Amino acid sequence: MMFKSVTLICGITLLMNLGQGAVITVQGVGASLSPALGSWIAEWIGYGPTFLLLGGFGLASTALWFAFGAAVKKY
Repeated sequence: MMFKSVTLICGITLLMNLGQGAVITVQGVGASLSPALGSWIAEWIGYGPTFLLLGGFGLASTALWFAFGAAVKKY
């Protein structure tokens, strides 16, 4: 019985570490692409619309966090 509970705990820990690694990887990719994407868009449509567009990305991600945060929190 003890080995079964240890396996369950290790499996949950492995999934949590995998999830954290995926989130950190996506965050790093976003941080590295953001300056290039922002400057390309600013050159294409100007600074004002770029500011609004990139702010919209932030608002969209916040809305997703509010919408799905409760579903993720229970795990």
